[in-house]
Amino acid sequence: MHNSNMKIQIRHITFLFLTFALISCTSPEEKARHIFEETLLPRMGNPDLYEFVSMTPLDSAYSSLNIDRSYLSLKDSLKKYTISKYDVMLPKQKYHKKKQQEEKYKNAVREYEESFKSQFIGWHSTIEFRAENLLGAKWLYSAEVYFDKDITELIDFFPKAQ
Repeated sequence: MHNSNMKIQIRHITFLFLTFALISCTSPEEKARHIFEETLLPRMGNPDLYEFVSMTPLDSAYSSLNIDRSYLSLKDSLKKYTISKYDVMLPKQKYHKKKQQEEKYKNAVREYEESFKSQFIGWHSTIEFRAENLLGAKWLYSAEVYFDKDITELIDFFPKAQ
Protein backbone atom coordinates (compact mmCIF):
# COMPACT_ATOMS: atom_id res chain seq x y z
CA MET A 1 0.00 0.00 0.00
CA HIS A 2 2.84 2.36 0.80
CA ASN A 3 4.34 1.73 -2.63
CA SER A 4 1.10 2.60 -4.50
CA ASN A 5 0.76 5.87 -2.54
CA MET A 6 4.31 6.71 -3.51
CA LYS A 7 3.52 6.08 -7.21
CA ILE A 8 0.43 8.31 -6.99
CA GLN A 9 2.47 11.11 -5.39
CA ILE A 10 5.17 10.79 -8.07
CA ARG A 11 2.49 10.95 -10.78
CA HIS A 12 0.97 14.08 -9.19
CA ILE A 13 4.35 15.77 -8.92
CA THR A 14 5.17 14.83 -12.53
CA PHE A 15 1.79 16.12 -13.69
CA LEU A 16 2.30 19.44 -11.84
CA PHE A 17 5.81 19.77 -13.23
CA LEU A 18 4.60 19.18 -16.80
CA THR A 19 1.74 21.65 -16.32
CA PHE A 20 4.12 24.36 -15.13
CA ALA A 21 6.54 23.55 -17.95
CA LEU A 22 3.78 23.92 -20.56
CA ILE A 23 2.54 27.17 -19.06
CA SER A 24 6.05 28.64 -18.98
CA CYS A 25 6.56 27.71 -22.65
CA THR A 26 3.88 30.16 -23.70
CA SER A 27 5.70 33.13 -25.21
CA PRO A 28 4.80 36.66 -24.15
CA GLU A 29 3.57 37.31 -27.71
CA GLU A 30 1.22 34.30 -27.57
CA LYS A 31 -0.07 35.47 -24.21
CA ALA A 32 -0.61 39.01 -25.55
CA ARG A 33 -2.34 37.72 -28.69
CA HIS A 34 -4.70 35.62 -26.55
CA ILE A 35 -5.56 38.63 -24.36
CA PHE A 36 -6.15 40.79 -27.45
CA GLU A 37 -8.47 38.21 -28.97
CA GLU A 38 -10.34 37.69 -25.66
CA THR A 39 -10.95 41.44 -25.55
CA LEU A 40 -11.72 42.04 -29.22
CA LEU A 41 -13.89 39.08 -30.22
CA PRO A 42 -16.87 39.85 -27.93
CA ARG A 43 -17.04 43.35 -29.48
CA MET A 44 -17.20 42.07 -33.06
CA GLY A 45 -20.42 41.64 -34.99
CA ASN A 46 -19.38 38.22 -36.28
CA PRO A 47 -16.42 36.87 -34.26
CA ASP A 48 -16.42 33.59 -36.23
CA LEU A 49 -15.00 35.48 -39.22
CA TYR A 50 -12.02 36.85 -37.25
CA GLU A 51 -8.69 35.72 -38.68
CA PHE A 52 -5.32 36.52 -37.10
CA VAL A 53 -2.72 37.69 -39.65
CA SER A 54 0.40 38.90 -37.84
CA MET A 55 1.83 40.51 -34.76
CA THR A 56 5.02 42.49 -34.22
CA PRO A 57 7.27 41.42 -31.33
CA LEU A 58 6.37 43.03 -28.03
CA ASP A 59 8.28 46.19 -27.28
CA SER A 60 8.45 48.42 -24.19
CA ALA A 61 5.64 50.95 -24.06
CA TYR A 62 5.82 54.34 -22.41
CA SER A 63 2.97 56.71 -21.75
CA SER A 64 2.66 59.54 -24.23
CA LEU A 65 0.15 62.24 -24.98
CA ASN A 66 -0.74 60.47 -28.24
CA ILE A 67 -2.26 57.52 -26.33
CA ASP A 68 -3.46 59.28 -23.17
CA ARG A 69 -7.27 59.14 -23.32
CA SER A 70 -7.71 62.04 -20.83
CA TYR A 71 -5.49 64.28 -22.92
CA LEU A 72 -7.17 63.24 -26.17
CA SER A 73 -10.56 64.01 -24.61
CA LEU A 74 -9.35 67.49 -23.59
CA LYS A 75 -8.10 68.10 -27.13
CA ASP A 76 -11.49 67.04 -28.55
CA SER A 77 -13.25 69.45 -26.19
CA LEU A 78 -10.90 72.23 -27.27
CA LYS A 79 -11.77 71.53 -30.93
CA LYS A 80 -15.46 71.73 -30.06
CA TYR A 81 -15.07 75.18 -28.50
CA THR A 82 -12.46 76.66 -30.83
CA ILE A 83 -13.78 79.84 -32.42
CA SER A 84 -14.21 79.62 -36.19
CA LYS A 85 -14.88 82.32 -38.75
CA TYR A 86 -18.57 81.37 -38.69
CA ASP A 87 -18.87 82.04 -34.96
CA VAL A 88 -18.81 85.79 -35.52
CA MET A 89 -22.44 85.41 -36.62
CA LEU A 90 -23.45 84.04 -33.20
CA PRO A 91 -25.29 86.30 -30.79
CA LYS A 92 -22.79 88.25 -28.70
CA GLN A 93 -23.55 86.33 -25.49
CA LYS A 94 -23.07 82.92 -27.12
CA TYR A 95 -19.87 84.08 -28.84
CA HIS A 96 -18.35 85.25 -25.53
CA LYS A 97 -19.40 82.07 -23.75
CA LYS A 98 -17.75 79.96 -26.47
CA LYS A 99 -14.64 82.16 -26.30
CA GLN A 100 -14.46 81.58 -22.51
CA GLN A 101 -14.80 77.82 -23.02
CA GLU A 102 -12.07 77.91 -25.65
CA GLU A 103 -9.71 79.69 -23.21
CA LYS A 104 -10.62 77.26 -20.42
CA TYR A 105 -9.75 74.24 -22.57
CA LYS A 106 -6.60 75.86 -24.00
CA ASN A 107 -5.37 76.39 -20.44
CA ALA A 108 -6.32 72.85 -19.42
CA VAL A 109 -4.48 71.37 -22.44
CA ARG A 110 -1.40 73.52 -21.76
CA GLU A 111 -1.34 72.54 -18.06
CA TYR A 112 -1.76 68.87 -18.91
CA GLU A 113 1.10 69.03 -21.42
CA GLU A 114 3.39 70.84 -18.97
CA SER A 115 2.74 68.40 -16.12
CA PHE A 116 2.87 65.22 -18.23
CA LYS A 117 5.69 62.79 -17.39
CA SER A 118 6.27 59.77 -19.57
CA GLN A 119 6.66 56.47 -17.72
CA PHE A 120 6.86 52.76 -18.48
CA ILE A 121 3.31 51.39 -18.80
CA GLY A 122 3.89 47.91 -20.19
CA TRP A 123 4.19 46.46 -23.66
CA HIS A 124 3.20 47.40 -27.19
CA SER A 125 2.58 45.49 -30.41
CA THR A 126 0.93 46.04 -33.76
CA ILE A 127 -1.57 43.32 -34.55
CA GLU A 128 -3.08 42.73 -37.99
CA PHE A 129 -6.24 40.69 -38.50
CA ARG A 130 -9.04 40.14 -40.97
CA ALA A 131 -12.63 40.68 -39.98
CA GLU A 132 -15.99 41.41 -41.55
CA ASN A 133 -16.99 45.07 -41.88
CA LEU A 134 -20.55 46.39 -41.53
CA LEU A 135 -21.29 45.61 -45.17
CA GLY A 136 -20.22 41.99 -44.86
CA ALA A 137 -16.89 42.30 -46.68
CA LYS A 138 -13.75 40.86 -45.10
CA TRP A 139 -11.13 43.57 -44.54
CA LEU A 140 -7.59 43.72 -43.21
CA TYR A 141 -7.36 45.73 -39.99
CA SER A 142 -4.39 46.85 -37.93
CA ALA A 143 -4.28 48.04 -34.33
CA GLU A 144 -1.67 49.52 -32.01
CA VAL A 145 -2.17 47.45 -28.86
CA TYR A 146 -0.92 48.17 -25.33
CA PHE A 147 -0.65 45.59 -22.55
CA ASP A 148 0.10 46.00 -18.85
CA LYS A 149 3.55 45.27 -17.36
CA ASP A 150 2.76 41.61 -16.60
CA ILE A 151 0.87 41.00 -19.86
CA THR A 152 -2.27 40.06 -17.97
CA GLU A 153 -4.62 42.62 -19.48
CA LEU A 154 -5.05 44.87 -22.48
CA ILE A 155 -4.66 48.51 -21.46
CA ASP A 156 -5.88 50.07 -24.69
CA PHE A 157 -5.81 49.73 -28.46
CA PHE A 158 -5.97 52.18 -31.30
CA PRO A 159 -7.05 51.12 -34.79
CA LYS A 160 -4.59 52.25 -37.44
CA ALA A 161 -5.78 53.85 -40.65
CA GLN A 162 -5.35 51.52 -43.62
